[in-house]
Amino acid sequence: MLEHIKLLIAQTPRVLLGIVLFCTVAIITPASFLQDISFLPNTETLRQWLYIVLVFCGSLLLSHFLFGLFPVFKSRLNGWVIVHRGKKRLKNLTRGEKKILSVYIDEDTMTKTFECTNGVVLALEIEHIIYRASEISKGYTSFPYNIQVWTRQHLLKNPQLLS
Repeated sequence: MLEHIKLLIAQTPRVLLGIVLFCTVAIITPASFLQDISFLPNTETLRQWLYIVLVFCGSLLLSHFLFGLFPVFKSRLNGWVIVHRGKKRLKNLTRGEKKILSVYIDEDTMTKTFECTNGVVLALEIEHIIYRASEISKGYTSFPYNIQVWTRQHLLKNPQLLS
């Protein structure tokens, strides 16, 4: 019995769906028809087992589906967390950070070039407020950095954060 359960657990969603469909059809088909075609000799006893297999395989199929959706929800949740933390962080900017971010807003641009050794730029990059737009440098240490779209929108709506 335990071997049969292990065998079902190891099945792919495609096989589980086939088992679920088979059990469903076998359960809803009239007993007289199944006996006429000699499919199930003792239909009531076997139907009880079919219900158990149906529920078990249906649960496995549902878990495959939910775990398939997990990466989608995880990436959306991570994006929401980054934006939420970033908006809180924008309320506590240092003078240097305000100076860098105000350049994007004042010049109405998405990209500016900064030295990759600038600690303020690196702090904003780590906080996901800006990001390196390219791995190709200008003069070996200057890289283009883009402002995040949500950061730009938030700063345009709340210009007092840069003053």
